[in-house]
Order: sequence, then structure tokens, then C-alpha cells
Amino acid sequence: MSRKKWKREPLTGVSIKQLEVTDWLSFSYEFKAKAFPDCNVYDVSTIANLAGFSRPDHFKSRALTDNSSYFHLHPVVSDEEKLLAYCYNRKEKILTYCTHVDSAKAGGEAYRKAANARMKAGKKITDVSGGSGNG
Repeated sequence: MSRKKWKREPLTGVSIKQLEVTDWLSFSYEFKAKAFPDCNVYDVSTIANLAGFSRPDHFKSRALTDNSSYFHLHPVVSDEEKLLAYCYNRKEKILTYCTHVDSAKAGGEAYRKAANARMKAGKKITDVSGGSGNG
């Protein structure tokens, strides 16, 4: 195996340039997954897939931006970013999210149940798979 630096860390998909300014990168240029002992999925695309979303962009626009989201996700943020967000009173820029496989699946199931309930109530929904819903 080559010891040359990757452009993107394989586990998270985050660029090495972004991870280099964090405490999340080991000396062997790998994401320090041990920092999140209850997690085993570290990139948004995989989490979206496990939750039943066929398109990660649809997952991001629903699960990651909604405060009442059914998903239990840990944001991965650098210490430098936390400080900047605190000093300038702004939101933190999140590098990636991590969770457990079972949590991603359970979040997707809860999302589908809520979507079905909204559909039965005659409200507009968007299907988990990314297609249009009712109305």
C-alpha cells in the first residue's frame, strides 16, 4: 500500500486539505474514527443510502437541514471552526456527519412513516426515494 497522501480520506470522502486543519486526521492520514465510538458510518452518501434515499442531495435537503429530523447524526467539525463560529456568531461549517448503521435505517423508517401519515392527511410530501409525492 502506498504511503502517499490521498486527495480524499477514503472513510469520510472529505478532502485531506479540509481534514488537515482539524484534529480528526491521524498521522497516517486517516480519519480518527475512534473519536466516535458509537458510529460506524462516516459519510453522508452512505447514510442517505442506508436511510432509503436514492439521492444524497434529497437527504441533505431534508434530514440535515430540518431541526425536527428523525436522524441521529453527529456533526464532525474542526476545533478551529468551532472557535470561528463562536467568535463571529455564525453557524459552524460541518465537514461530514457520522452515525451507526442501525440509526440511519431507523431514521429512514421513521421518516417514511411520517411521510405516509402526511400523505394520508392530504398534505404535500416528497417521497424518500427522491420522487414527487402527492400534490
